[in-house]
Amino acid sequence: MSRAKRLLPGILAAVIGLGAELRAADPGAVRAPPFFWHESDPEAGTSFSMALLLYWSGAERDSRFRIVAPLYYDASEPGEAVRVLFPLHFQRKSAEAESGLWGPYFSRTSLRARTSLLFPVYFRRETGADSARVLFPLYWKFASRSPDPRSLEVFLPFYVRVADGKTRSLYSWLGGSFRDEKVSQGLIVPYFWRKAGDSATEVGFPLYWRFKRQRAAGPLDVQVAVPWFRVRTASSSLRSFFPVYWGRTDAARGARWDILFPLAFGAERPDGSRSLITPLYSRFRDPDGRTYGHAGLFTFSREPWGGKSESILPFVSYREEPDSFRFRFLTFIARRDRGGAHSDTILWPLARFKRDADRRQVLTPVAYWDRDPEMSRGFLFPYFWLRSRSTGERKSVAFPVYWNFQDGEGRTTVVPPLLAFHSRPGYDLALAAPFYFRRRKGDDTFTLIPPFLSRENPRGRWWSVLGLYWNSGREGRTSVALLPLFRKSRFPDGSSLFLPGFYYLREGKETQGWAGPYLWDHRGETRYEIFPPLLWRFRRPAWEIRSIFPAYSFRSARIREKGFFPLWARTEPVDPSTGPGKHFLADSSRFLPFYFYRKLDPGYDLWVPPLLGRFESGKDARGLPFKRRRTLLVSYWERTPTSVVNRLDPLFSYRRNPREMGFAAPTAPLPLWRYEVKGLDGADERVVLGSFFPYFWKETKTARKDFVLPLFYRSTERSEDAKTIASRKTWFLNAYASRKASGERVSVFFPVYWKFADARRTRVLLPPFWSEDGPGLKRRVAFPLWWRSVEDGRSRTAFFPLFYAEEDGSGGRKVLALPGIWRSARDGRSETAAGIYFSRRDEKSGESSDFVFPLFWRSVNRERSLAAFFPLFFRRHTDRLDLRIFFPLFWKFSTKESSVLVLPPYFRSESKSTGETVSGFAPLWTRSRNLEKDASGFQVLGGLFGIEREGQARRVTLLYIFKI
Repeated sequence: MSRAKRLLPGILAAVIGLGAELRAADPGAVRAPPFFWHESDPEAGTSFSMALLLYWSGAERDSRFRIVAPLYYDASEPGEAVRVLFPLHFQRKSAEAESGLWGPYFSRTSLRARTSLLFPVYFRRETGADSARVLFPLYWKFASRSPDPRSLEVFLPFYVRVADGKTRSLYSWLGGSFRDEKVSQGLIVPYFWRKAGDSATEVGFPLYWRFKRQRAAGPLDVQVAVPWFRVRTASSSLRSFFPVYWGRTDAARGARWDILFPLAFGAERPDGSRSLITPLYSRFRDPDGRTYGHAGLFTFSREPWGGKSESILPFVSYREEPDSFRFRFLTFIARRDRGGAHSDTILWPLARFKRDADRRQVLTPVAYWDRDPEMSRGFLFPYFWLRSRSTGERKSVAFPVYWNFQDGEGRTTVVPPLLAFHSRPGYDLALAAPFYFRRRKGDDTFTLIPPFLSRENPRGRWWSVLGLYWNSGREGRTSVALLPLFRKSRFPDGSSLFLPGFYYLREGKETQGWAGPYLWDHRGETRYEIFPPLLWRFRRPAWEIRSIFPAYSFRSARIREKGFFPLWARTEPVDPSTGPGKHFLADSSRFLPFYFYRKLDPGYDLWVPPLLGRFESGKDARGLPFKRRRTLLVSYWERTPTSVVNRLDPLFSYRRNPREMGFAAPTAPLPLWRYEVKGLDGADERVVLGSFFPYFWKETKTARKDFVLPLFYRSTERSEDAKTIASRKTWFLNAYASRKASGERVSVFFPVYWKFADARRTRVLLPPFWSEDGPGLKRRVAFPLWWRSVEDGRSRTAFFPLFYAEEDGSGGRKVLALPGIWRSARDGRSETAAGIYFSRRDEKSGESSDFVFPLFWRSVNRERSLAAFFPLFFRRHTDRLDLRIFFPLFWKFSTKESSVLVLPPYFRSESKSTGETVSGFAPLWTRSRNLEKDASGFQVLGGLFGIEREGQARRVTLLYIFKI
């Protein structure tokens, strides 16, 4: 113990007793009680001071202390230092930790942790593996990195976020979320999401939906944001902003199209062509690279070989090619080639000028001029001319009164309407209407001088008068006629005679003619005899028709037919050995419109139009015999040795064959009663389809589906051996359930109940209740107020926005409660905060701290303690000192060797090492006793009168200075 502390009891007694004398002979002491006291021992390195009973200080070589009552206290000794300034500042330093308080700010730093606290709003603590941050009462965050990373974040009243190892959880009155290595899911009203390794679901109820699945055929992404939707796979996508926009992309084929009704259409095709069409703009690209389109009234075109066209409809257009260009403005048109050899200029309808390398053309509505090295032509209305330099051709026309055409071989002149002359080698024509016409063509001359007409050539001559009498003769042929009564002709090997109602022609053995209604022709390959309406006969080398109406017969190289037109007929084949293959009509008969019958080999084909029917019998492509019946277009029946088909549309249908069988009624628009079985021969999977409206079902070896329109649906899938159920789905009205052999289960009663379960986890949503269970996991949520989860022995409970609690399997616990209550406990350590109150406990180290800002402070460990209640109470306790003050009524200083007690005006000082005791009532009297020296003393008013005894000796003090 320090020497100052050993002297402290006696010094206090002397000062408070206003002059009680201890160690009076000490030269280093200055005493002026009760105002000042100071004494020191340089050899021992100790000192003690006091002033006005408010300032106290003591020091030795390795320790010191100071008190400025009632506000300030500081002390230091090996391994520890303490400083207190009531009520604003507190500081404690030791080899293990440092604590400090500055107004509402408190901090503690140790080798293991660092803690900061701003009363009553902010708290922060950090250790090597843990950290905590609190902004009272709204924000709380706790994190730990050992043994597994985990954290807790609370932002009241909005959310609680928990991260534990590889899992993340968020709880809020708006919703919640969960995430681990495989699954991420959550609900923030009205948005829900769930993401797993091969699937993802997002729902923004009721307008947004998105489903992503990883299938064997590739990924599938379905996204709906009403009225927009998109279906996307690895190679294609379909999208729409219903109903105005539709689009599709097929990356595998390199095709794409987009439609925005009624404003735009765009497409990209596998051949490289593209299209974009809008009312104001369009663009097209052909497979050969040609590009064209429009923008408003502007149109354009680009050719792959370099040509281009542009126009502003209907005013301007321009087209450019590698060797020429064309320009149009309204009715003005200009064409040019690059070399300038050709040009064409038009001002429609007024003028046109065209120029080629050696040709010029000018055209106007009343005139035309065209000239080149070979020819010149033109007109000046009504005159037209043409001159050819190479051929000598000339044409002149003064329309309509004069026409003259001349070339190297002849000349033609016409003066309408009376005169016309034409001549060329071997041909002449002259006309003077109406009196004279003469035409000469070689040796043939034709002359007309009304009423006489004649024609003469080397082969003969004929002439006529008035067109009634005709006489001709040439090369053995003569003819005389008096029209219209008689005509007689003779020629080599034949003759002809014409009389009214009779005509006869004979040429060799062939004849032709008519006699009244009878007509015959026995010439050439086609011969006929007709006596309308009864007798008709036509004959050619390949066929022949005979008819005595209504009976007729027909014969060709392939068939013979007899009948009564148009009702009945019978057709027989010609022997195939003497003719080509069998005709379609061979072995047939008909009685129209009642039936048509055709014999087949084997079988037959019968058509019955009144029944709209057809009846067949024969062999099919496989060589199997069959029979078919069709009537009234709606009835069908077919039978083979292995199959039967019977239909009566739309009432029913029935079929059976080695592969399948089935019955349906009706056949349209949907079967109300149906039973079909496919795969009877075992070549394919057996499939059963059935319905009994409104019930429908489908069954295979490994699956079955049942549907009751529109209420109920169930789907069951079995294992490959059909012994166990692999999955089952059931839907009834707004209820849905599914189950798989792997343990996955889904139950939904839309929209109030949802349950999802697999072999590891179960999730239940019953708004506003949400439940989730899994290995080491149990979560319960009453949205939006109450949340509780237990995971791997760690539990979390939240009652928004008032309460949150967390416990782990190792005994750790955290509690948050509004309006600002927080408690955390783990591994024997705990911390509690409630407004201006803060408490910290560590059972392992024995440390504890309590603060009620700014009045009460308390800090305790196994060796030392410090407590203060401003401004009255202060206590400091160590293994060397116990200091207690209740200002200004109570003071007590205790060490192992001495103690001092002050209850003004009473005081008592006791030294256990010397056995000396001093007590009294200041400033009236003081009494001292030393049992070891058998000494005692008594003083009045600090030395005004006193008696001292030591053994048998006594001494009396008078007036402070006189001793007897």
